[in-house]
Amino acid sequence: MSWFKRLKEGIQTATKNKKETPDGLWHKCTRCNMLTTVKDLREHLYICPKCDYHTRISSADYFDILFDGKYTRLFDEIVSVDMLDLKMSSHMKTDLLAI
Repeated sequence: MSWFKRLKEGIQTATKNKKETPDGLWHKCTRCNMLTTVKDLREHLYICPKCDYHTRISSADYFDILFDGKYTRLFDEIVSVDMLDLKMSSHMKTDLLAI
């Protein structure tokens, strides 16, 4: 007789009692399909611990890795200007001004 013998086969949890995992908790490697927590992935600098696949990251995450989160942005008020007065359609100018 074993200690952990299941009396009935299958999962007996009702659908209303099941809990959903929150988004952003797990990350699945695109190469080897290994599941890791996002916390562990950040600790490994966004490299899969199994297959060494480098996951794509944003520029903010990249700056945090490079500078240990201690950096200040300079010259945020600078905007680009069309000094050559290039000919472009009106919707392109409005798109550039929106940036």
